[in-house]
Amino acid sequence: MIDENASYTTLTLPLMMFGKNGTEWHEPGHPVRERYVKEYTIYQTGKRAGQPRPIYDWRIKYRKRKEITGYEGVFKRGKNKGRPKPVYETVLQPIPSTGFFPSVNHIYFNTKSGKRRLKPIAENHLYLWHTLTKHWQQQNQWITLTDDTKVVVDLIYYLPKGEMDTHNTKKLLLDAIEGVIHVNDYYILDRTIDFTIDNENPRIDLHISIPSTLYPLST
Repeated sequence: MIDENASYTTLTLPLMMFGKNGTEWHEPGHPVRERYVKEYTIYQTGKRAGQPRPIYDWRIKYRKRKEITGYEGVFKRGKNKGRPKPVYETVLQPIPSTGFFPSVNHIYFNTKSGKRRLKPIAENHLYLWHTLTKHWQQQNQWITLTDDTKVVVDLIYYLPKGEMDTHNTKKLLLDAIEGVIHVNDYYILDRTIDFTIDNENPRIDLHISIPSTLYPLST
């Protein structure tokens, strides 16, 4: 739990990333879109000359759902014996966009040299978090620390669903608040103290404080 004796301010950041990631495209308030091959043309040059060349486009992604369209007869046996027997129809429904959880799998891609780089969607989310942190700084008159003062950042996650690893988000999160909370995230002590479920508003609450009871850097 948060130290009730410590003086802290709270920064709230949206959790989920939106944009294009691989073969899916998420936008708030819109159905998920998926990439598909719209048509083919022909490679005109290069070692693939004469081979089919796919042209991609985006379309709404659907999922199959069974809906009751009526009733016909009754169940003859089992626990539902005597009850009306439903008639089902398979329908296609657009998948609502919930965004991407900023885990390692969703924020990095491997380069040809074997190194990891941030995906464009992660770079955009990093910029969003950094911008919101700067806005929080102005509202709370927080002065960016430049010395060896340690800053405690207690994290409470509001996840869209269970079984999401909160630890996966911390690299991107610390990179986003570095240069605002402290010039060097070496001095930022991040602690995940709790998590819960809020599928309508997934977010992270950062409770930021400078305690006076931490170990000194030298003895």
